[in-house]
Amino acid sequence: MTLAAVLCCALTTSVFTACGSDDDDPKPNGSDKKYVVNMYFDIALAQGLYEFCDVYCTYTNKDGEVVTIQCPQKGYYDQVVDYDKAPDNYEFSLYAVPKEKLPEIDSLATYSFKVEYYVQYSVGTADKPKEILNGIIVTDPYRYPVGQDMKGKHVLDFLEKHRESYVLVRKKEGKKSK
Repeated sequence: MTLAAVLCCALTTSVFTACGSDDDDPKPNGSDKKYVVNMYFDIALAQGLYEFCDVYCTYTNKDGEVVTIQCPQKGYYDQVVDYDKAPDNYEFSLYAVPKEKLPEIDSLATYSFKVEYYVQYSVGTADKPKEILNGIIVTDPYRYPVGQDMKGKHVLDFLEKHRESYVLVRKKEGKKSK
């Protein structure tokens, strides 16, 4: 009887050990933590750029759609999305189009055609979504200006040269990684 009891216990243990989770939703890096994707950018246009041009931003929103918006002089987009619901691909770019009706230009004044921007698309945890973990997708971690300053006497030539559009930030692309 003792041998039968030992065999029964051994068989029961191995049967229950085989049961486990059917969770087919792996977490990044094999962890049980809840991961999120931080989708963020902010933009600040210099006064000259804002006065003489319409500036547009193309970016991937939380639904995975690539959208283009006209930028205000200062603005930002900030979304935190569950890792599994975040878009697999991401892009960001900025360009300017000279306005049809230009303000008066002082030929001796200096005008700034600069933009400061910061863009980040990164993986974080639900409790610390802004903390960047391994698996960074796209990031420009420093706010710095791009563009140029110029004397008023050169503004019209510059705008005419860029009548169709003026690229401020070339397209940045990335893929979600695990």
